[in-house]
Amino acid sequence: MNLRRLLILFIMIGFYASCSSITYWTDHQEDVDFSDYSTYKIDDQCSDYNPGINPIHQQRIKNAIEIALRDLNYSKSEDADLSIKYFVMNETKYFYEHCLPEYDDVAGGGQCIDKVYTYEEGTLVIDFIDIRRNLAVWHGGANGDSWDNMSNADETINEMVGRIMQEYKELAKSSVYAYGHK
Repeated sequence: MNLRRLLILFIMIGFYASCSSITYWTDHQEDVDFSDYSTYKIDDQCSDYNPGINPIHQQRIKNAIEIALRDLNYSKSEDADLSIKYFVMNETKYFYEHCLPEYDDVAGGGQCIDKVYTYEEGTLVIDFIDIRRNLAVWHGGANGDSWDNMSNADETINEMVGRIMQEYKELAKSSVYAYGHK
């Protein structure tokens, strides 16, 4: 196998490996005692923010959030402490492979062609809003494959929401010990 083909193979493997992974992030207000929260409501207008997402995916997300909150002994309430909002978006990404003619000389010649690869990337964002203070207190998200072509949707959505919510669970549990009540 010549050097050029080997180089292209490694680039493609790296490209596909980077596309299939899910990245996660969270952020929160530092001065908030998360042990003060025990009730929630999920904003049912989330579907208005997610016009392109499959309604079954929306229900899967909502169910996964509710399961995570039940694990914290939170309960649903119309007069809740927290309003939970989430949104999903798909974005088209481009990967540009620039061909350097110098590599063709090293690899024994050939045709140098620049290529553009297109793929869909999906994002899920979950926000917790303190209703009394009208303040976003926690923000979490995940970025991975397209929502349109998601295989094993139940498993993937449960994993995404579970990993995002795990960060919140750890924060909420650490607040109980830090503030000494609940």
